[in-house]
Amino acid sequence: MQNPSDAATDVRGIHSTLNQYAYAIDTRDWPALKQLFDENSVTLYHGLGEFHGPDAVVDFVRRVIVQCGATQHLIGTVDVDGAKGTARSYLQAIHIGIGAHEGQRYTVWGEYRDTLEKRGDRWVFLRRELHTLHSEGDIGLALED
Repeated sequence: MQNPSDAATDVRGIHSTLNQYAYAIDTRDWPALKQLFDENSVTLYHGLGEFHGPDAVVDFVRRVIVQCGATQHLIGTVDVDGAKGTARSYLQAIHIGIGAHEGQRYTVWGEYRDTLEKRGDRWVFLRRELHTLHSEGDIGLALED
C-alpha cells in the first residue's frame, strides 16, 4: 500500500503534468509539450485521430493551434489514482479565430482519460484520450496535411 504522503505527492505531480499540457499549448511551447509524452505514448483525440509518440502529438496540435489566435485550455475536476498513474479530468478549450475567422470562437467541452508513468520527479503521458462531449462554433480549422 502506498504511503499517504507519497500518494499526495503523486497527485500533485499528475495535476502538474495536466496543467503543463494546457499551458504548453496555450503558450505554443512545443518543446515543453513534447517533454510531457513518453516515446511510445498513444494519444487519441476521438474523431480527429490517434497519434503515436511525442512528435506526432506535437505536430498535430501545432497544425490546429497555429490556425488560432488566443486559446485557453481549462482543466477542471481531476480524479487521480496516484498508485496506478491514471487520471480523468474535464476540459473546456476555447479557441479564437484569426484571418477570415478573426473574433469568432470555437469551444470544446470534453474529458481526458489518461495513463501516466512517473519518471524521476515528473510524470509523462503513456496514453491520453480526449472524449469530446460537445463543441460549438467555427474558426475554419483545416486539419488536413
